[in-house]
Amino acid sequence: MGFGRKGSRYLRFTVRRLGTVAFCVLTFITAAFAGEQQTAKEGVSERSQRWIEENADFREWGKLGKPLRGFKNYYEITLYRKVDRSGKVIREKALLKIPHSVLVYRDARIRMKDLKPKERLLVFGERSTVRAVAPGAAEASTDRQVLRPRVLLTGQIEKAFIQRAYKDRFQPKHEWCDVAVVKTAGGLVVNHRKHDYRITIPKGVPILRRGPGARKELENKRFVRVFAREIVDRPKFKRAQDERRECYGALMLVVLDPKSMKAAYPLIWAK
Repeated sequence: MGFGRKGSRYLRFTVRRLGTVAFCVLTFITAAFAGEQQTAKEGVSERSQRWIEENADFREWGKLGKPLRGFKNYYEITLYRKVDRSGKVIREKALLKIPHSVLVYRDARIRMKDLKPKERLLVFGERSTVRAVAPGAAEASTDRQVLRPRVLLTGQIEKAFIQRAYKDRFQPKHEWCDVAVVKTAGGLVVNHRKHDYRITIPKGVPILRRGPGARKELENKRFVRVFAREIVDRPKFKRAQDERRECYGALMLVVLDPKSMKAAYPLIWAK
């Protein structure tokens, strides 16, 4: 049974209309999916951080060792743990599984002139505000400074997991200040709560920029900060000493700056 000339013309017209509608629907779905992917990409950092905060029951630092023979993604690691408030540190060997999905960051030591205007900084120092009348001046001027800074941290600082409320018992007026860079020419000036502060950085005080790292940087003898969970269902290791060691699965690793181990990190990790 044929459609006839009119029927064939109507059929072709209908097919074209349906094709146009289908193309529009497909375009809409593709755009919506792309938008969801972009939103997911923008939010993955925040969700990953929140998930790590909730699930990382192990947070220590140590020195990576060699890969474990016969066990893919397993490494030896020497952990450095404080045992009491006296600051005594003990070394302990453990095993660390580093999956391909692990988040890796790296701390790079930078110079003051490498800081950019409006760049966010975390500074551990003492905020000072002094009002004084200079000789010959009619009105008092206000001098604001962050005194005796001990470490400055920039970059992806939300990954530092800093305890903002930490107070040093030897320098109780020191605190973590969240500031933004105003300028570096002629000295560092930052803005904190709508006021400008001068910062004089003593020689040797580290300025660290935390940024994305790469798995290839996880080499033997690298110092790392480990955010991990204990592996309960662990494989059967060949060596008896490995069977006795604790075993963890890494969620996030930070490759540390070896020159800042004493000056910066005890403050960043302080509880």
